[in-house]
Amino acid sequence: MGWREWVCFPQLNDAKLIAKTDTGARSSALHVEQLDYAVDEAGLHWVKFVLPVEFYPHQPELASSARQFCLPLKDQRTIKNSAGQQQHRSVVELTVIMGCERFDIEVTLTCRKLMKYPMLLGRTALKNRFIVNVAGSFYLGHA
Repeated sequence: MGWREWVCFPQLNDAKLIAKTDTGARSSALHVEQLDYAVDEAGLHWVKFVLPVEFYPHQPELASSARQFCLPLKDQRTIKNSAGQQQHRSVVELTVIMGCERFDIEVTLTCRKLMKYPMLLGRTALKNRFIVNVAGSFYLGHA
């Protein structure tokens, strides 16, 4: 795979975006907006968020309600961000499609609006699946 690749998330209404591979980062991170939390009657914890319309280039008319999601909160972790500061993040499990591969990964949710790429694919997601060739991009094709 290249240093950046197309990814697709079936659980998120087939959101498609470009992810930057980052073998120096343990965790994967996804840009979300309006991050919030809920606890249901059974005591289960959920994380609610909205994805930007840019994640749906194949569905530009997609209503904002179709970009709102509520997923089980898998964990809360302390992550060292790109500025070297510790940050508490929510973790969810998502199915990702990259090229012909489909697998589940853990993803931290955060604001990445100031970053060039809305997602980082960390080494935990890549381990035993891909070898990264930093000389090129999009070896796996379009999502």
